[in-house]
Amino acid sequence: MLQGGRVYVVTSPVKTSVPQIAVCDAIWKAAEKKSGGARNFDEIRNQGDADFHRCFTEHFKTTPLFPKLTAEAQALVETLPLK
Repeated sequence: MLQGGRVYVVTSPVKTSVPQIAVCDAIWKAAEKKSGGARNFDEIRNQGDADFHRCFTEHFKTTPLFPKLTAEAQALVETLPLK
């Protein structure tokens, strides 16, 4: 949140359970398998992590839970002082 020239970062546990997305889990599992014993282990894992997050971001937006979690985030923002 940006306010008065300052950036505020707020974290809070979510009340809504976030489901796994099978196609995204498969991307991560493939990266784990590929990285086993590889010389470029970190590179493969980092790319797998980025691919997983890209997939999750894309697919989660289409789930019925996305509006619910968005509402939770908005409710949190609304508790912050407006100086």
